[in-house]
Amino acid sequence: REEAHELTALQEAVKTDSEKVPERDEARRDLVSGIQKALSGGIEGQLEKLQADPMTRAAVDSCHRLWEEILNGPVDVDGAVAQVTFEQVQEATHAAVESLESWETRHDTSAARKHIEAAIDALDESTKRLGIQPTFFMTLRHPERTNELANELETVQQAFEAELRTLTSVDPVADAPLEDVRRALASIISFYTRSVTNEVSRLQTSVNELTTLLSLHVPGLTAPSTSRVADIMQNLRQSGRRRERLEHDLRYAREDANDGDSEAQARIPGLEQELAQIGNVYKLDSELRKERARVLRHAEEHYPELLCDQNWIRSLGMNASVPRELSTLGLWLTNTKRGDFEIVAELASKPGKSVFKVRDPDGRIFVLKSFHLANDEWSSRFYRQVAVLAQLDSAYIVRIQGVFMQDAHHGCILSPYYSGGDLAAWIRDNPHADLATRRRIATGLLSGLHDLHSQGFVHCDVKPENVFLALGLSPVLGDFDGVQMHDVTMTQPMQATIKYMAPELRVGNVNKVESAVDLFSAGMVLADLYKYLKAPEAIRSLISSLQSSDPSQRPTALQAMRHEAFQVEPVKTASCAICLDVYPADEGVSCTDGHFTCENCLSMSVRAAAQAQSHAKVLRDGSMCCVAPDCDLVILGRSIAAAVPDEDFAALLDVVRAHFERDAATVQERQLRDRVDAALREHELDPTTQNHIRTIQDETLAISCPRCWAVFADFDGCCALECAAC
Repeated sequence: REEAHELTALQEAVKTDSEKVPERDEARRDLVSGIQKALSGGIEGQLEKLQADPMTRAAVDSCHRLWEEILNGPVDVDGAVAQVTFEQVQEATHAAVESLESWETRHDTSAARKHIEAAIDALDESTKRLGIQPTFFMTLRHPERTNELANELETVQQAFEAELRTLTSVDPVADAPLEDVRRALASIISFYTRSVTNEVSRLQTSVNELTTLLSLHVPGLTAPSTSRVADIMQNLRQSGRRRERLEHDLRYAREDANDGDSEAQARIPGLEQELAQIGNVYKLDSELRKERARVLRHAEEHYPELLCDQNWIRSLGMNASVPRELSTLGLWLTNTKRGDFEIVAELASKPGKSVFKVRDPDGRIFVLKSFHLANDEWSSRFYRQVAVLAQLDSAYIVRIQGVFMQDAHHGCILSPYYSGGDLAAWIRDNPHADLATRRRIATGLLSGLHDLHSQGFVHCDVKPENVFLALGLSPVLGDFDGVQMHDVTMTQPMQATIKYMAPELRVGNVNKVESAVDLFSAGMVLADLYKYLKAPEAIRSLISSLQSSDPSQRPTALQAMRHEAFQVEPVKTASCAICLDVYPADEGVSCTDGHFTCENCLSMSVRAAAQAQSHAKVLRDGSMCCVAPDCDLVILGRSIAAAVPDEDFAALLDVVRAHFERDAATVQERQLRDRVDAALREHELDPTTQNHIRTIQDETLAISCPRCWAVFADFDGCCALECAAC
């Protein structure tokens, strides 16, 4: 790391002191050599081998068994010791050995054992002096020796009793150094199972870092070669000159052919074919800019002193006036001209700038902006915006595809063409767009402003016409003609539209711009975006704060993005009582108890209700009984009508119409019966005759349902002998 820091310092030094170049080159070689030596040591492999060694596993298993046998419990390494080094393992093991030796000394029974051995030796010596005669005969023959033998036996007995007291008086386990043993075993286990693993991981990280550092500095051992750039430029010159000659010959051949020259007419197809084979220099120029960008990046990273060498810069075919960041990024096209692109349409034109929709030789569509550089103001705008956009990398800011000089007085910028048009047209053509779409556009605009402001730039002309829509209605901030540095004295007059210009700029008493001016313009754009929609209170609050006349009271772009106006509430969901799937609550209907039916199941229920003997019942007012078990509530007819497709709504109307027809038929039948009864009473017929007449009327002259005896009013399908009610 120290050598890398030293090399970085020398890289800065060589920019101003060319005498430091040899020292820098030597430092780079030493650094690369040191990294290669470190990587060739093989320490990492040795540790991995140690970790995989069967003896290591056997040592760990032995420690586990000793732990369980000595400490009489499960192995708990984490609670015993943290990660340890090998030196700490040695220290813990040495401490355990010393503790065990001290414990053995405290509980040593060798003194008592020696006392017993001395007593036994004395008794044995007495026995030898007396001979091998049995004690009984010795007692009979030598009664004077009895007392002496009894004393010696008593001494032996006392020695045994003393040793017994020594062994039973103290519990040796009570003060055993179990904690030291535990710590030693835990250290050994931890070292082999954790420390070695961590050390391997650490070394692997170090190896990765060294490998990355090596790949970064090895290319610097070789100076950037410009030979490939020179070859491409030579090919470009030759192709260009040949193209010019062929175009010249073709032009004259056509002129001669128009005058009736048959030979010239015959040469035209060959010249056209030869010209087509050369192709467009745009592709070759693209290859040149990529190679030039690679060489410049190499020099910038490893040989920064070359960037100050004008002769070396010219060897790349670059002019000192070309911003280096454009060449580094491969954006500067040296040999490209406007004629290499087909003009599809003119998008805008004003004094000093023209904007065209063009097509390149591969058929891709771009926007080409041409600036008149003889005008100091437009020249400044051209170089300023290409330098700014080259530094920005945001999905919400227009990107430069390439920059080239048409001639000494005209500079051109290639940028993507966005088929979605600009935001002003979208607002005009989509007055009924939903809130979510408008919210997505608003957050994208604020994201672009945040990315711009975080790089220290201010757009100064934010308006719907300068916001373009990519695929998916993703907004892209464009037209950076008026871009300025944040909090820096303005170098060009403001070009912002009055409606979207911040109040402090309208007064004209400021000579520096801040990011707050873009936020005021964004507030005006959001007001346009939501003008056809009843905006939520949070949106109105945000727009009001963005349009504050006090710049200090306006939120930043990041604060605006985090405003509650853009905090999307979670979608409420419900489980369908029929299919049990979960749906957004607005994709179905519910009874007053909240039993939910999805739109698909509701449509099937409506279609089923239109069939005979259906379990689904549609009431006379179009409402439907809730499908949830044990629920006696209904789903309102207007909710059903709004949720089902047109064909199912027609079926619902048929069911309701059938209810009305049945009700009307019942009423008419009752009225007819009442009139018949009145007529019978008027003729004063006896009851028996009246009953016969009713039987003839109800059963003989009318076909009735055999189940409920209702008279059929509609004879369609009458052979089923079943009415609609049944």
